[in-house]
Amino acid sequence: MELLSEAESKIAEWIWANPGIGSMKLVAVCESSYGWKQSTVFTMIRRMKDKGLLVNEKSHLTMTVSRHAYYHMYTKHILECHYGGSLTAFVESALVYDGIDKNEAGRLLNVIRKYTN
Repeated sequence: MELLSEAESKIAEWIWANPGIGSMKLVAVCESSYGWKQSTVFTMIRRMKDKGLLVNEKSHLTMTVSRHAYYHMYTKHILECHYGGSLTAFVESALVYDGIDKNEAGRLLNVIRKYTN
């Protein structure tokens, strides 16, 4: 699965929140929210369709993958490409300069315990 650009992600978020949204309604939303022209929105819709992530049936838009599934794949991509697939390297990179407060550390430890085999 191909990744969405930042702009395509904005469109995807609208479609996930409003499955079946009409393309002209999406154009109106994107014009008012981001200042994008109709041609820009239609170009992004076409690109998302070409990536296999969007279905456009009779001008009603639906994502082919859930938001959760997409961001799971996106996270795996970041880990593999930038951290050698290591979650530990990612977490350490995130903490090395900013640290972590005790509450957040406790929540993180709970997540680790929950998913430890």
